[in-house]
Amino acid sequence: MIIGVFGLAHLDEAVAQTIKKAPRKEAAITKPDLIPSPGFCNAVNAVMRDAPNKYKNISGKQISAAFDQVLWQSKLRIPGADTPIIEFGAGLWTDFLCRLYISADRAAAFDIYGKYKDALTSCLTQRGYMGEESDQHRFWTVGGRSYRFRAITDDYAWDTSVPIITIRYDSTDYPPKKYYVDLAIWGLERN
Repeated sequence: MIIGVFGLAHLDEAVAQTIKKAPRKEAAITKPDLIPSPGFCNAVNAVMRDAPNKYKNISGKQISAAFDQVLWQSKLRIPGADTPIIEFGAGLWTDFLCRLYISADRAAAFDIYGKYKDALTSCLTQRGYMGEESDQHRFWTVGGRSYRFRAITDDYAWDTSVPIITIRYDSTDYPPKKYYVDLAIWGLERN
């Protein structure tokens, strides 16, 4: 199992920092009463189908390159989210990342996190995924949350042939000024 340079306990934090640093404008993210947007599950499934190809079919323009990280815009968008990015990190993994929601209202952001978590649960349990709350990660916000979905095989082992999906609720800074909900679809190299 390749975890990458951050180690399993720091993956969600690394994803959040990558999204935060990505050179792109903040889009108008879907209004809370429209979450999740129509087509959300179909878009997530389309991204997951390209994971074995390291997201090459949906990779668009390269937007940044550093010593151990290259970022591309994704040609495939998650309805209601900002511009998604694809990260090729340290030559070891490729992840799809996007911000689903951002607000100065902590309660609203936490409510949106719950709606997306429920939508992902509905989408992914049909594909053999199980979800688990993860509190082992460091968060900027007291009460920050991360929920990870992994598929299981018939013998109840983790299925490493499909991507891991994580949804995260946290703040953009400390002390908190804005709260966000991010989606990460980790490439197969993370398994």
